[in-house]
Amino acid sequence: MEPVLTNSHLNHVLNLLDELKFRDKSFRALQFTAKLTAWYLYTRGESLDKVKRWKSIESQLSFARNFFTVGKVFLNLKSSVVKGSELHKSSKTEINVLTALEFFKEIANTGQNAAELRLWLNKTQILPLSDSKGYSNASDIFGLFSSMISATADAFVYYTSSKDLKIIRSGEYSEKGSKEESLKKVLALREKSVFDFVEDTLDCISPMNSLGLIHVDDHVIGLAGLVTSFMELYALWNKTKILSH
Repeated sequence: MEPVLTNSHLNHVLNLLDELKFRDKSFRALQFTAKLTAWYLYTRGESLDKVKRWKSIESQLSFARNFFTVGKVFLNLKSSVVKGSELHKSSKTEINVLTALEFFKEIANTGQNAAELRLWLNKTQILPLSDSKGYSNASDIFGLFSSMISATADAFVYYTSSKDLKIIRSGEYSEKGSKEESLKKVLALREKSVFDFVEDTLDCISPMNSLGLIHVDDHVIGLAGLVTSFMELYALWNKTKILSH
């Protein structure tokens, strides 16, 4: 029994299941799967009852996911204070840029999660609203700002890591550690920035469509949401894999 309990693969799965973010992103993937299914059934001319059933599943999954945001507002506020303190203390220009972007992202996340929490309280009829449109728009606006700031930060990381890569390859590198280790670290950082940039850019589609900035069909929103959900799950898988070893 002990070999089973100490198995690294089992620990990896348990660490993953213990992640609240993993459960949230799993629900998100299912939510956008339901949206895509409803769109597919509608385009195939299936009965409205089938379409409404999948629309209802999408709505219920969205409602369930909103529960995960109950405590995130306070975590975002805490992170905003921490990032603000780091921004005040930092001295290097490049660190200032990234810290400033992270600070404003946490502010945007706070606004988005606060609006979603208010919408959740409305859906549960704990604190009903006569009109929830304003909060829906606020959630989309803050969510769009958050994704745009993240994409900007990703682009900046790509730019700085590319500069570091040129310095390392030119032989002018003077930091501690071997050249091979530094090269591997910078390449991994640049690769991650590209991965994150694609994810954050795709995350802009849904709020932009809701706000009327672009006009796309449900299948585009569903595909974008499904892709970014799996990208998040993949990142979490790698993160917990490291922790389990």
